[in-house]
Amino acid sequence: MLCLLLVLAGCDVSIPARTTSAADAEVRASVSNPNPLQDSPVTVSAQLTSHGQPVANVPMTATWHYKTTTPSCSGTTGANGVASCTRYIGGASHGYRVKISIRFAWNNQTYRGETSFRPR
Repeated sequence: MLCLLLVLAGCDVSIPARTTSAADAEVRASVSNPNPLQDSPVTVSAQLTSHGQPVANVPMTATWHYKTTTPSCSGTTGANGVASCTRYIGGASHGYRVKISIRFAWNNQTYRGETSFRPR
C-alpha cells in the first residue's frame, strides 16, 4: 500500500505502474514488488478516480497473465478508491514479464489499467 501511495504522491519509485483514463475516470495500478522471488506473495493495487476524486465500492478484477495460465483475483475499492488483492506466484517463470490487467466496472462503463512484474 505504501508503494501505491508513493506512486500517487509523484515519488520516483521502481514499481511498474500504468495509468489509463477514459472520459472522467482514471485507473492507476501498481504491484508490491516488481521483482519477487518465486513462491512469494505479490499484491496488486489499483485506484479508481473520477474528476480527481476517489470512487468507493467499485469491484475490481485483476487478471494475471503468466506464461501458461491466467488466474484472477478481485477486490473492492475503499473510501480512498483503492482496491487490492494478493496471489502467491508459485513457480512463475524466472524473468518472464507477468502482466496484470485491471478492470473496474462502474457507472455502466469498464475502466482498465495494467501493471507487471518479473519473477527472479
